[in-house]
Amino acid sequence: MPGKTIAGKNIGFGIDVSDVDIKRIRTKLALIGWKLADNSGWLQQTADDVIYPRLRMVFDSGGKPKWTGLSKSYNKPSGLPILVLSGDLQRSMTRKGSIGSHFILNKKRLEVGSDARTRSGYTLSMLHQTGTSKMPARKIFSTMTTKFIFDGARRIFRRHARKINKDFWQTRIPPFGGK
Repeated sequence: MPGKTIAGKNIGFGIDVSDVDIKRIRTKLALIGWKLADNSGWLQQTADDVIYPRLRMVFDSGGKPKWTGLSKSYNKPSGLPILVLSGDLQRSMTRKGSIGSHFILNKKRLEVGSDARTRSGYTLSMLHQTGTSKMPARKIFSTMTTKFIFDGARRIFRRHARKINKDFWQTRIPPFGGK
C-alpha cells in the first residue's frame, strides 16, 4: 500500500484482506443483522415484564396520577374501584388474550391495548383516555405511565443489544488471511 511521503521517506500501513476474510466478516455481520431484525423476543419481554404489570398497578391504584373521582349523580355499585363496572376494560388492558384485549407482536412491532367497547360501540379505553362532555379524562396511559413503559423497554432492549454485542465478539473469526 502506498503511504504518505514525509521528508522523502515513504511511510504507510497496509492490510491485505482476502475474499475469504470478507466472506467471513459478511457472514458474521449478517448474523447480527438477523438478530436485530427480529425484535419479538425483547418486545414480548417488555409486554410481560413492564407493560402488563404497570397497567395492573395503574388500575389497582386508581390511576397514576390519581383519576378524578366519580360524580355523585353516577349510579355505580359501591365497593368497586374507579373505572371498574363490568371489569371488561381492566381485564382487556391487563391480561393478554382476554375478551377485548388488543395484542399484536411481530418482529418489528408490539401493540398492547384494549378493543373493549360500550354497548353503543365506543371504545372504552379511548373514552376514558380522552374524556367526554360528561366525563373527565381518566388517562390509563398518562405521561408518567408512558415514560415508565418506555424506560422499561429501553432497559430490556439494552440488555438484548449487549447480548448481541457479546455474542458478536465471542464468535471467533480466524485472523485475516487465515483459513
